[in-house]
Amino acid sequence: MADVGVIGLGNIGGAIAANLVADGHTVSVFDTDAGRAMALASSGARGAGSARAVAQASEITFTSLPTPGVFEAVAGE
Repeated sequence: MADVGVIGLGNIGGAIAANLVADGHTVSVFDTDAGRAMALASSGARGAGSARAVAQASEITFTSLPTPGVFEAVAGE
């Protein structure tokens, strides 16, 4: 099993993170909407305070963000 990170927990990212948790991976998550991360944390994911924290805790990091501008804003943290 891998340490995996997911940044962006909307319809796609949230489903990816939930499936990774269900498959037994250690999953760190971050979203600009803290409620989304808290919801996944209640099912076994580890909430992180920033995108940087997710990347540092993960062997593999996925992003699922809606626009290039949002990606740049999150990546700049």
